Amino acid sequence: MSLLQEQPIPSSDRRFISKALYVSLFLLVLGDSFQRLMTRYFYQLVQSKQIGRWTILVDYDETARALFFIFESILIVAYLVLRRGDNISVTSWFRRVPLRELVIGAVAAIPIFLLSLPVLLRLDAHSGLVSLVTSQLFSTHTILVLILIVGVLPLTTECVCRGIVFQGLSKGATLPAAVVTSSFVFAATWPVYNPIVGILLGITAAVLFNRSKSILPGLLTNALVTILCLLALVLAALK
Repeated sequence: MSLLQEQPIPSSDRRFISKALYVSLFLLVLGDSFQRLMTRYFYQLVQSKQIGRWTILVDYDETARALFFIFESILIVAYLVLRRGDNISVTSWFRRVPLRELVIGAVAAIPIFLLSLPVLLRLDAHSGLVSLVTSQLFSTHTILVLILIVGVLPLTTECVCRGIVFQGLSKGATLPAAVVTSSFVFAATWPVYNPIVGILLGITAAVLFNRSKSILPGLLTNALVTILCLLALVLAALK
């Protein structure tokens, strides 16, 4: 009688798993370091009584962290994807999916938004992004910030957190473990809104990626959640 043996993980998948772990650590450590530097800088502004500069810069807190995340993502993609011999294909992230998958991605944004709304209004009501939008909505730099937050940032987070971290972890872990771990990495490094929104969005986007093998449904969910949350915060601030 032959004994059942667990299939060994291929070497290419082991390398992918290692990359996913390294990328996760890279995002967590650098993101936390950047946030601490910003906090220290804002504290020094207050201590030196430069309140005018602090008032201006604090509105761009999320914008600065978003730019830093995008910069990290460019480094990651350039190193992992463009290197010869790495088993990561950018084109596979954008594979065409049936319209039904995109509809599911759009509809999935609604329960995420509704579930996170009470926490969102309590924890994110006084964010710099909300202050910027309510005070300078039609200025050029505010429009550029909005394009960055609702367009460029969702694209980069889906590429890195789903295309690399989740996909890599799923090569060697169970699906629930890969979903939860990648979602916590996403929530901890996502530069907008609180971690509760990030975890709900991360779990949903990972499940959508696992269904479709494309970032497009999750990208749609990500962008719509970002927009809906911002609209809710802006409307609450204007009351």
